[in-house]
Amino acid sequence: MRIQPALVILVAGCATGTSAPVPVIPAIHDHTIVIGQRVGPISLGMSESQLADAVGKPTTEQSYGGNRRGLTFTELKIHTVVDTGRVVFVSPLDASYTTTTGLRVGAREEDVRPVLAPASRRDRNGTISYCFADRTLVTVSGEGASMPANVCARGQVCDIAIGGCEP
Repeated sequence: MRIQPALVILVAGCATGTSAPVPVIPAIHDHTIVIGQRVGPISLGMSESQLADAVGKPTTEQSYGGNRRGLTFTELKIHTVVDTGRVVFVSPLDASYTTTTGLRVGAREEDVRPVLAPASRRDRNGTISYCFADRTLVTVSGEGASMPANVCARGQVCDIAIGGCEP
């Protein structure tokens, strides 16, 4: 049996315990939501050091237990969750962030359907959640929702959470 040279190099690299470096995710300082990927400068998968380099220190930090923490960047109007040193969730706090097709916090529920691929839809006490295959969660205030109208009026998108659900 002949061993391929490339295979030998790959196996030798694994045997030494070395691993490939984590790719650097460049921060793009805009107000664009890229569904399944990022909100403004914060991308899913960023390490905590990449996050700090991109946007600085959070305004507030909250422990969610274990290695999971919520970080809010008030000036940027973004909330993110870090788990075991990586960004696993990112969400805009207002309508200043938008997709290229115009989906944003405050948009109408009808604006959700043409933008994203088919999703599971769940109605929980008047709050409607759409979970898409790329793990994007879009929450809409529906009939009987408990959110005050000044926060999110009925029929409006209340949240767009990249990494917010498991399809």
